[in-house]
This record gives sequence, structure tokens and C-alpha cells, in this order.
Amino acid sequence: MSKDKVIIQEEDFSLDEVLNTIKKASKDIGAVVMFIGIVREYENGKKVKYLAYEHYPKMAEKYLEELREEAISKFNLKDLIVIQNVVVIAAASEHRKEAFEACSWYIEELKKVVPIWKRFYTV
Repeated sequence: MSKDKVIIQEEDFSLDEVLNTIKKASKDIGAVVMFIGIVREYENGKKVKYLAYEHYPKMAEKYLEELREEAISKFNLKDLIVIQNVVVIAAASEHRKEAFEACSWYIEELKKVVPIWKRFYTV
């Protein structure tokens, strides 16, 4: 498993570090697309106090890694980094089209198959 490429954590992290890491994957990278999920201020009309995640760590990591490998193959990516915090997906490819398609595909697949659930706590 690519421990430094699929990460589940609660701590903050640097988007600059993610970008610098993925750019090192290949000299053929011509595009990096990042999807960054953020916590909305309101959920169902109520102000969000905070967001908590529940997951089965080993199972979630397994699915995230499988999706990573599938995305790399399917979209001819040079690399893909996933940080499940709120969620960050960084896709690097030779051309922008594949990177955009990979980010979109990955987040949709993640929502379908990865056993991670979010719970909004509201006031």
C-alpha cells in the first residue's frame, strides 16, 4: 500500500506539501488537479458546529488504495494522492483532461464504496 499516497487523518495538513509531493512523481506531469472538500456552514438549514467521521480503518484504507490504483490505470495518471480528512484528491497527469476526469471519478466512487461516514453536528 502507498502509505504516503492514501492517508486517513484528522490533523490539518499543507496543500503546498501535497502539491510538492505529487509534482515529484514524474517529469512528464503537465497538470495537477486537486479536489478539496470543505465543511459547509449549514447542513439542512442548521449551522454546522463541527463534522465527525466514522470509518473502519483497514477496510477504508483498502478501498481507497484500490480506487487509487484503478484511477491511475483508468486515467493514465502519473500519480494520485488522497487524504481523507474532509477530503483532498490530487491527480497528476500529462494532460489536464485526465486529471479532471480522475478527480471527478474518484470522489464519486469514494462516496459509493468506501466505508467512511460523516456526521454533522449542528446548533
